[in-house]
Amino acid sequence: MIPSKMDIDNMTQKSWVSMLIIGTLLIILGIIACLSGKGFLELLIEIYGLFLVIMGVVQLVQGVEKMGVICIAVGIIFIVLAALLSTVLWWILAALLIITGILMVTGSSKSFMGFNLDHGSKVTNVVLGSLLIIAGIMCFLPNFIVDVENIIMIIIGIMIIITGLGYVVNAVRLNKNESV
Repeated sequence: MIPSKMDIDNMTQKSWVSMLIIGTLLIILGIIACLSGKGFLELLIEIYGLFLVIMGVVQLVQGVEKMGVICIAVGIIFIVLAALLSTVLWWILAALLIITGILMVTGSSKSFMGFNLDHGSKVTNVVLGSLLIIAGIMCFLPNFIVDVENIIMIIIGIMIIITGLGYVVNAVRLNKNESV
């Protein structure tokens, strides 16, 4: 079945609005990341835990007892152990930065976890890869040497903001193309 012009117009309308909403939320999330520093990870874990508790309650109301209880239990664990879980996530982030950097410097992989690692010239890849390795190693340094945690989260926040701006720009372009 071929969609009608009205169906395509409705999909496009929903598409650019969704992109605009996602972009705006990413910008807000990026600003929060920049302002919160490492506390941002803990905040995200707590929010996710709260989300799981709410989802568990909904599951219980719908009569799905096992899933509801599991969601509530995991949500409470996330909320109570948010500080510990954010530390574990921090170490995972550091390891991923180092691995990504090594892959970029050596040129042994063009992509990693869905991210394009080939940024043109060998020099660019070596410089960016080296910076990622340094950032990853810095994550393991004690915080009294350098306030690495907050610096890294500001950088991540800026990357989230840039991604959000990309969504907003694409939404505006899509809307402009639709109205032509």
